[in-house]
Amino acid sequence: MAGSAQRMLEQWKEENEGRRVFEIDVHKQLHNFTADIISRVAFGNSYDECKRIFQLQDEQMHHVSRAIWHIYIPGFRYEIVEECKAFYFVGKETGANFLTWVLILLASHADWQEKAREEVIQICGQQHVPDAEDLGKLNLVNMILYETLRLYPSVMSLTRQTCKNIKLGLINIPAGTQHYIPILAIHHDVKIWGEEANEFNTAQDFQTQRSIWLHLFHSGWVLESVLGGT
Repeated sequence: MAGSAQRMLEQWKEENEGRRVFEIDVHKQLHNFTADIISRVAFGNSYDECKRIFQLQDEQMHHVSRAIWHIYIPGFRYEIVEECKAFYFVGKETGANFLTWVLILLASHADWQEKAREEVIQICGQQHVPDAEDLGKLNLVNMILYETLRLYPSVMSLTRQTCKNIKLGLINIPAGTQHYIPILAIHHDVKIWGEEANEFNTAQDFQTQRSIWLHLFHSGWVLESVLGGT
């Protein structure tokens, strides 16, 4: 990952050509970046060597998206779409989109961009490439990443189906019940996050609230709340 990031940044420097201001399609570059990481991890090759695979996946997802709206083929959705989700969207699409939002938020909040830069330099120095041990020390950077995921989650919603009769709090849920959890709506709910729910916020009290909410979410309380329980 570090090597792929360094190559991308070197490419940006070459395109800069010493100019103070220049434009670059960051979203496209980040797609190539995440694709390069997947290529090296999955195939042991660079993105350039596996570019055709990703081009074919792009075409496949386009055809699948059109097909599922026009005709239903038994098994087609699960055999093809689910595989593409796991390999393509989770690995490449969501990663690139997430990093794009991170850069957009940092560009829009120069003060937090400067604070994040200062933390990285303090922990890693000017030349040292961050390693696994360093990542755990970058508290402010991690807060920025989490806040980005709150505002722009990679998954807009979740669907689940109970496989047996269960009781969640005061709610009796029969087997086969399908549940819809609106992640994006929850992340922007002013009743949970306050009036600044739609704003980029890394204040300590706000992040404490985020941690409490994540704990409730993973403990199952959210599902009860979404279903109308008390």
